[in-house]
Amino acid sequence: MAEINVPLRSACADFTSSALYLLDGKRIKAPRPPVGGLHPTADGYVRIHDSFPNHRDGALKLLGLDPEASTKSDVSEKTRQWSALDLERRAVDNKVVIAALRSYR
Repeated sequence: MAEINVPLRSACADFTSSALYLLDGKRIKAPRPPVGGLHPTADGYVRIHDSFPNHRDGALKLLGLDPEASTKSDVSEKTRQWSALDLERRAVDNKVVIAALRSYR
């Protein structure tokens, strides 16, 4: 497996990016309530990207949840039923952005 390194500053920016929406130079709220971010799994955590509607809806569909009525806690209930790597692999197969967290070295 290839080793991937991400600068800590870039990783931190990613985790706060949902608070950085701009429209015509003005800060706005995310278009939908967020369901992304860190979620527990049976053996660790995954990061779900939900900044675009197709990413959010795809993740919810993969988890068997209704895109119009699901909350962040609903998502966490479902992710707890998966191993992190299995969920990541299934997400890749379905063109959904869900990544298993790896440890720092």
